[in-house]
Amino acid sequence: MERAGWRVVPAGTGGSLGRHGNAVLLAPGVDVVGWEGIDLPGLELRGAVLAHLRAGGRDLAVAATHLGLRRRDRRAQATALMRRMEGSGAVLVAGDLNEWSARRGLEPLDEGLDLVSPGRSFHAARPIAALDRIGLGGGLALRGGGVGRSPEARRASDHLPVWVDLDWPPRTGPGHVENRTGTSLSRISAPVVAPTKKS
Repeated sequence: MERAGWRVVPAGTGGSLGRHGNAVLLAPGVDVVGWEGIDLPGLELRGAVLAHLRAGGRDLAVAATHLGLRRRDRRAQATALMRRMEGSGAVLVAGDLNEWSARRGLEPLDEGLDLVSPGRSFHAARPIAALDRIGLGGGLALRGGGVGRSPEARRASDHLPVWVDLDWPPRTGPGHVENRTGTSLSRISAPVVAPTKKS
């Protein structure tokens, strides 16, 4: 990872154990403007890392999270996460959302974001469920995505890593001039290394 120029958002080691295992990895040319650890409500210790990033002169909020096992907790956690990201503009939320249903359980995310499932990622030995998902907002558009199925990925976790390719349309508005068709965010991975916690 380091040889390729990737680095981890320095999210520190303090705060709730619910944030452990969540990470945001940055490609070269992406700068950290700020970050915060978010403790999420629920019976289990759960949390998120929210990174405020700048790429090509534009701002992007990225949250890595691992939601709880109970649906009512997942809904409360998704609501809290969306409130924390209000007004962020371009937004990406990614992680193990722990929801087996394709239609229920993540309504707070689904109402504010385009929720994408790149494929079945759990269990790594025999993937039958799309628990790892990505939410896109603020003009981010899906170009493609998938699930990493290498032998290393199968050994690293009980989840396989998922990835997406995104397009970021140009900014518009009075007085704004941009002479390109859009900013391509190529292969934003979420998670690059799947969670190691068994849940």
